[in-house]
Amino acid sequence: MPTPLADLAPLIREASSRALVAGALQPIETEEEWIDDRPVPFIVRWASSFTHRNAKHVTSSGAAGPAGNPFLPFDPVMFVADLSSTHVLLLNKFPVYEGHVLIVTRQFAEQESMLEVADFYALARTLVSVPGVGFLNGGPLAGASQPHRHMQMIPIDRLPADVLFAETMPTGRVTELSALPFVHACARFDTGMFDDAATAAACLHELFREACAVAAIREEGGRLPPYNLIVTRRWLLVVPRRFDAWQGGGGRLPLNAMSFAGVILARERSQQAALRAAGLMKLLAAITYPRI
Repeated sequence: MPTPLADLAPLIREASSRALVAGALQPIETEEEWIDDRPVPFIVRWASSFTHRNAKHVTSSGAAGPAGNPFLPFDPVMFVADLSSTHVLLLNKFPVYEGHVLIVTRQFAEQESMLEVADFYALARTLVSVPGVGFLNGGPLAGASQPHRHMQMIPIDRLPADVLFAETMPTGRVTELSALPFVHACARFDTGMFDDAATAAACLHELFREACAVAAIREEGGRLPPYNLIVTRRWLLVVPRRFDAWQGGGGRLPLNAMSFAGVILARERSQQAALRAAGLMKLLAAITYPRI
């Protein structure tokens, strides 16, 4: 039986408290800086202790963990709620943001296979209850640390990338943004779409498939090429990926879907100067495909 929609937010808080006491939840302490690279005012967070963790599952960085599947079976102390007959909601073991959760299939499904309506229903149920950003790292080159299909949700109501989606932008139509120099596809929609999770799921699934077609993300052999997906209550963005990390003066910096929402996690504070010098929009362009 799925958990009632209105109950997810307190359940995330309760599960987090239990997991902290048990020592299973290990938040990553970070500091935050805003770097304005117009038109997006990026948030850059750094965590110098990040590289020293022997993380079994670190989805927020895109760092690969050791072999094995942490979701079959999942650790009961990380359980938050039943979302549907096909998906459960779990805590992210090493969150950078409080309330970071994982939307995981009960049975094994490939992270790189085409998303289904059931995936978007589980995501929609989460976003209906908890305002935030949902995202998926489609494969290792897109920041995925596990092959078992999982989306993620961080309870951030406002994102730097929101500025790209003007109120004058038509709703319900897949398009491209002139401000982004790399291949992508996106859509804006009315927040009222999330009044009903089933309606939202059907609309999101249709828009996602259209966005994949526009961005030339085509299924081959049952799998999609590397891509990132970001979904909020207001917009959807799909970006095909070429590389998993940026290589520059600050060293190697893995980047996942949240980078395209305007939130970047740096492993070392010393990388900040290199990021500023490179330009954050150029950094994203370096790991994607140029628009022709």
